[in-house]
Amino acid sequence: MSKIVIVGTSGVGKTSIIEKFVHDNFASTTSTIGVAFYNYTRNQRRFQLWDTAGQEQYRAFVQFYYRQATVVLLVFDVTDQKTFSDLDFWFDEIRKLNQCPVILVANKGDLLGSRAVTQEDAWKKALQLETELVNTSAANGFGINELFEKAQGLCKADVKEV
Repeated sequence: MSKIVIVGTSGVGKTSIIEKFVHDNFASTTSTIGVAFYNYTRNQRRFQLWDTAGQEQYRAFVQFYYRQATVVLLVFDVTDQKTFSDLDFWFDEIRKLNQCPVILVANKGDLLGSRAVTQEDAWKKALQLETELVNTSAANGFGINELFEKAQGLCKADVKEV
């Protein structure tokens, strides 16, 4: 079973992205404490989706999950420059433990008037980190299916059939 781990600074919308994908639901959420996970099946393949806490006090705890990831979704909030600045920290933490594929996720794209990170800067960061970039909005669902299709495509062929 492939493990897709979603990481990023607290408040970027990690849980909302998962809720939109798994349950087609968007609601304001509280911060994740520790780690939550979801099992799902797509195209006869089984996946685990791990939602990690972004708060600093949980960072050492969630590192365990990077090590076991098949793919990591590294999320930032396009309306919050600090979450974009934190990407290098998160990427370095992932790379210390795992060389798996990483997808950079620019979330909250529906908030165009509040955008603090330009599309150009997001593309430059993706090039620098040698990752793909997917723009999403958990609020309206934009890019969510594309994101998980890309993640599933990057999962290794050793996934068991159901």
